[in-house]
Amino acid sequence: MKNIENLILKMSSIVLFLFILIALVLIGRNPISGYELSVYEAISPLTWAFLITAIIGGIAITVHQAHKADSERGSWWKVGLSLILLSNLIIIMLPFLRGYAFSDFGDHLSHLGIVNNVIQTGNLPTGLVYPITHNLISEFSLISNISTMDLMHLTGPIFYLLFVLSTYFLSKEILHQRAAILATVSSTVLFCYFYVEVFPMGFAFITFPLIFLLYFKAVKRNSISLRSLLIILVVLMAFFHPVASFMLTLALVVMELSRFLYNRMSITKSQSSVSSPTLMQRISMTLPLISFIVLMLWVWNNFWVWESSVAGTFRWFHGELLQTPMMEQATEAFATLIARLNLQFPDLLELSVRLYGHIFIYLVLSLIAIFLLVRNRTSLSLISRRSILSFSCFFLVVVLIQLVDYVRPVTILSSGRIIYLVIALFPPLVGLALYQISGIEPKGVEATQNFQPRSGKSKLARGIVVISIITFCSLIGIFRTYSSPLIYLPNPGVTYMEVAGKSWLLNYANPEIQLTGVKAPALHRFRDALMGLQAPCPKWDRYVDPHFNYEQYQGLGESFVTDKYLPLSEGDKLCYTELWAKAGRFTRDDFVRLERDSSVNKLYSNGETDIWYVRGEAQAK
Repeated sequence: MKNIENLILKMSSIVLFLFILIALVLIGRNPISGYELSVYEAISPLTWAFLITAIIGGIAITVHQAHKADSERGSWWKVGLSLILLSNLIIIMLPFLRGYAFSDFGDHLSHLGIVNNVIQTGNLPTGLVYPITHNLISEFSLISNISTMDLMHLTGPIFYLLFVLSTYFLSKEILHQRAAILATVSSTVLFCYFYVEVFPMGFAFITFPLIFLLYFKAVKRNSISLRSLLIILVVLMAFFHPVASFMLTLALVVMELSRFLYNRMSITKSQSSVSSPTLMQRISMTLPLISFIVLMLWVWNNFWVWESSVAGTFRWFHGELLQTPMMEQATEAFATLIARLNLQFPDLLELSVRLYGHIFIYLVLSLIAIFLLVRNRTSLSLISRRSILSFSCFFLVVVLIQLVDYVRPVTILSSGRIIYLVIALFPPLVGLALYQISGIEPKGVEATQNFQPRSGKSKLARGIVVISIITFCSLIGIFRTYSSPLIYLPNPGVTYMEVAGKSWLLNYANPEIQLTGVKAPALHRFRDALMGLQAPCPKWDRYVDPHFNYEQYQGLGESFVTDKYLPLSEGDKLCYTELWAKAGRFTRDDFVRLERDSSVNKLYSNGETDIWYVRGEAQAK
């Protein structure tokens, strides 16, 4: 029976790896020929079928092996995990594999500009308070001789792999092996957009599992070497990102103070007898204090950046966590878009699932795991249970901050981006919940009187439920990785043709003349990446009126008092003529009429990007 099972696993794994190889070949033979409104539609359904089948197969193999006893498991779960990781790496590297210049036109480009500045000058730009990410990319580029543009595509995938790896070792430390395997496969879900672009705060958050791993190891073993390494990482976190350092300080305080909780919980006499007083009763604030002092010194070092005031410091943190005015504008714009697109309740419900379905499911599973822990209904040893409860206390604090601030901001430190920390903390708790749901039989020290053996059919049904949950969340993550018409947003990828158009505008435009457009062109981001952080750049004025105001005037120039530049890309046109056509803001006829407008002149065109010069003809009031 065992030989037949191994043969099935071997044959299945070979077929699934071949699927991944075929998908990679198909992607390589289908490079971009111009801007694509949707990355998903640009790739053949067969390619997606191969990749998704490999992911589902990997999930099934991993969950199947998690049910096996340690002596029977072998390394097949690693094969299943490899199938998932390889498939997901291909997905998050699609812009690079298919020939996009950049995966995004936002902060990603400014970070490239900072990296180039570090390499060219050997110095950090003034005001950069999270330099570690940029320094790492710069050093790796110099050592490996890989261009910074290519490394910008690779940085997110590297941090993704580090996150999965550190999650496994953390879960193995605070859970038992089978739950750790389920936690690891749970961590492969593509939650975060910064897997495909550079985002220092997000990268800092997903290193928390590594720091918590060292923390729990140091607490259990009281090792000087582990504590020394832990202190180094805690100190470095302030330079990785101050917000992450602040949250790490909070985490260390919460987990240290949570030891009081253990003394209040109902523990049996037998458990009390094996309890270690040095393990959980001794509380030390040394590590949180070190973290806080380093963070404050780093803030003080950049005091002039924050306008030499405490209020300025708070404003900076506020901007990093959530720009409230920007969010209000975005919410209002999105509400307007929904109204114009005439989205009904079923459409909004479907959109919510596409955007947040996997987050909601993982949150529910995490809360289930915490409930089972508090009720002592898990098959964990005392030490493991105490560790995961300490971890859970911080998780609950972060979730509470996130939820309360969504409803009513309680401080200036609004928590919009803290969701990425919540996501980084999900896997161990989700793994524990899935372990309990799957009905895996514990053994030895893991067994408790609360466990009741399951029948073969019950185990199979529960295993299918676990596979289905992870698969469903993985599918949402896959089709949420990139903005697309699936969520009523355009693909943010940047083609080399668009780069050429923006480069021409930066080189030849008069920086004193402002920009207008149907969408904000983020020209200063291209400036940072292509010309440097201090190069002159035309400033953004405002959006052009709907239909270029042709309903009121004969020419676009009559809408402006002063001259303007009007950059138009193929993506801009597709957004309004296809993606948001129901909004009725611009039509194909509007763009055709622009070509005949005597108040504008076309300065540049490469077939995908046009640069227009609008002569202001309106009388100043």
